[in-house]
Amino acid sequence: MKLFKKPKQDNKYHWEYYNRLHIISSAIKKLNIPSAKILDVGGATGDNLLSKFGISNVTTLDLAPNADIVASADNMPAADNSYDIVTCIDTLEHIPPEKRERVIHELIRVAGKAVFAAAPVNSPENNKAEQLVLKYIKNHFLTEHQKYGLVDFQKIISILHKEKTGGIITSFESSEIDDLLNWVIMMTSGHVNESAIYQEAYFLENKFHPRRTVISIYKEPVR
Repeated sequence: MKLFKKPKQDNKYHWEYYNRLHIISSAIKKLNIPSAKILDVGGATGDNLLSKFGISNVTTLDLAPNADIVASADNMPAADNSYDIVTCIDTLEHIPPEKRERVIHELIRVAGKAVFAAAPVNSPENNKAEQLVLKYIKNHFLTEHQKYGLVDFQKIISILHKEKTGGIITSFESSEIDDLLNWVIMMTSGHVNESAIYQEAYFLENKFHPRRTVISIYKEPVR
């Protein structure tokens, strides 16, 4: 019996993006900010994915030339609190680790009300799973993950505790999402026999191993 079912494609967004974008777009809507200004850091996809989940008024910032603002995430040309909400979705893992703390501070500085970030979590299982996927497919995003390393969320949480103590933010929360075994199987689907992947991914069986962590950061009390 299969452990997963691949989401239908009729809504024109890829299954691999669905969960984190659904979670973050739902969190944005829950804040109920009329005409909220949103900055999506690292969101230069050419077809902003948040819009597919009903989120409008989004400005993208990225080093890619098709972004609305072409700039580095560790030195954003934006005033303090200039956007209501800042998102950073699967971007931190593409930033050199020595710059990530600065990026976190910049995300918070530019946001007036909240920051939502998601990225693959650094764990032995996640790193081993990526190496397994790269054994069967070529993927420049995963190759860059291996170059820079996945995201140490314990370090980010430590930073956020200091920001809360200093009164810069009021609260934050994190949640682990995306089952890693399902991610491996879906990434390799069509490239290798599924039963062979189950055999090689034995280290992921019988326990939930998260693929990603989502961090929600609030600069005002949440109603």
